[in-house]
Amino acid sequence: MARSISAAVLLDALEERGLVGPADGSKAHEVLVPIGADEDVLRELRADLGPVLQG
Repeated sequence: MARSISAAVLLDALEERGLVGPADGSKAHEVLVPIGADEDVLRELRADLGPVLQG
């Protein structure tokens, strides 16, 4: 069974990888992923966060 991951942990991981901008109070994070890079980004996240998600 996959372990639950908090939104904060996921956003921190995305920010560390330069995929979203930093937190700015209650405003949404700016998405920094170039258009068309979605499959590459998902593949990288699955590889990097797989162990965390698997628990």
